[in-house]
Amino acid sequence: MRVQTSDLSDPTANEAIVSVTIQEGYQRGELDKGLLKGVENAKEYEEEVRVIGIMRMDFELLDEIINDLEDTDSKLIKQYVQERRYVKEIAAEEGKSYNAIMKKITRIRADIKEEILECLEMNCRFEI
Repeated sequence: MRVQTSDLSDPTANEAIVSVTIQEGYQRGELDKGLLKGVENAKEYEEEVRVIGIMRMDFELLDEIINDLEDTDSKLIKQYVQERRYVKEIAAEEGKSYNAIMKKITRIRADIKEEILECLEMNCRFEI
């Protein structure tokens, strides 16, 4: 380990600190103001972290909406979206027709979309 004895800063340490700061920003979805002052491409990092933060909030909103659905609807949409199961598989398991399950999925998706749009409007993030 090299010990800095002059009043000059250690560029390697500064680089490591910036790297850790950016990683933490990606994980949290936010950066403290001015933290990247003087860093090359700081604006790009700040924008990426901002977008990741918005994506995280959108995912949390979607997850909350899905979990608030009736149990049968929640289970169905999770099988279809998260588990990537085929409609015909789900239909066979449920003992229902492909068209009945597809109709239910379409209705659930429309309900989710409506709920998301209402939330986005309330948060002033989106105007219809």
